[in-house]
Amino acid sequence: MTVTMSSSGSAGGDGGDSTSESRSSRSSELSSRVELSDAGKDSDRIAHGATLFLLEGGVEIEVVRPTPAGGWPAIASYNWASHDVGSYEFEFGNRGVLQEWANQSFVARDEADAQLFRLSVCYPNERVFHGKGTSSEDFFYVYTYLFRRMMVHIPFTRFQAVVLKRMNVAPSQLHPNGWACIQVFMVMCSALGVGLSTSVFFHYFHVRPLAKRGWVSLTSIQKGLFKAYAESFKDFKHKFFKVIIKESGRSEFVDSSGEPLFPFYWSEEPARMSHVPACDLTPSELEAVRAINDLPRCLPARKMVECLCHEDFINVAFGTILQFGTSTCWLGFS
Repeated sequence: MTVTMSSSGSAGGDGGDSTSESRSSRSSELSSRVELSDAGKDSDRIAHGATLFLLEGGVEIEVVRPTPAGGWPAIASYNWASHDVGSYEFEFGNRGVLQEWANQSFVARDEADAQLFRLSVCYPNERVFHGKGTSSEDFFYVYTYLFRRMMVHIPFTRFQAVVLKRMNVAPSQLHPNGWACIQVFMVMCSALGVGLSTSVFFHYFHVRPLAKRGWVSLTSIQKGLFKAYAESFKDFKHKFFKVIIKESGRSEFVDSSGEPLFPFYWSEEPARMSHVPACDLTPSELEAVRAINDLPRCLPARKMVECLCHEDFINVAFGTILQFGTSTCWLGFS
C-alpha cells in the first residue's frame, strides 16, 4: 500500500535546516513503515484496507411488549453493581424514538450485517448491567455514543471482540475512554501498516483500578501518547438499548464451540489487565512497538477516531499523523 501526502504535511515554522531535515527523515521513515505489512493480509472488517461502506439505518427494531398487569417487576440479584450505574434508566421511551435514531445512524456496515441482529428498547425495570434473565435470545446492551462518536459498528471487529474478552467486560461495561483507546489504536496501526495485537495494545494501556463495580476505564501507560478524546464524557449514561442476536447471525458473535466472542453481559469480576512488558512481546510485536514509538506525542485521539468517517481512512489517518508530527516532539524507542 502506498500512502501519499499533500504539501500541507510538510514542516512549517521558522526552524533551522537541521530540524527540517530531522522531520523529513521521520516522515520518510513513517512512510516506509506503512509498507511493512500487506494491507490485504488482514481480513478484519475495518482495519488494513477493508472496503469501508456504511449503511445508514436499515436495522430491524424489535416490537415492544405491552406492560404486564401489575407493572414491570423489579429485577433482583444485582447488588454487586454500582449504585451509580443502576440509577440511570434508558432514554428511548418507545420503539419509534429508537427507530428514528437508528435511521440516522450507522449501526451496521452493510445490508448483510444489518440482517444479523435487531435493536430493542429497554423496559422500565431493566438496567444496563442486567444479564440474560429469562430471555430466549442472547443480547447485549450498547450506548449510542459508540456509533455517533466512536465510529463503532456491529458486528464488532475481531480485535474489538478480543480486547473485550481479555478484559472480561461487556461492550457497555467499558467506559467511553476505553472505547476511544481501542479505536485510536486500530486507526494508528492501520495507518502504520502494522498488525493489530492485544499484547501490543496492553503494552500501552492498562485497566484503571476499580473503586467500585461500575464502568471499567483504560488509561495510557505512557503519558502524552495521545491527547484525550474528551476531558469528560457526559450525557451518555441514559442512552442505551439492546442489540438482540438473531439465530441466523450467531456465527458472527460466537465461536465454533458456541462460546461468545466477547462477554454479552456485565461481569462481576473484570480482568485486572496490567502492562505487558516488551520482554513478553514477539519480534513482530516489537516491530509494531518501534513504529508506534516513532510517532509524535499527543496525537489528537478525537481526530484519529474521526478518520473512520472517511472511506480512505488509512490515508486520512496517516496524513493526520504527519500533520501533527510537524509541530510536536517525537517519542523515541529504547
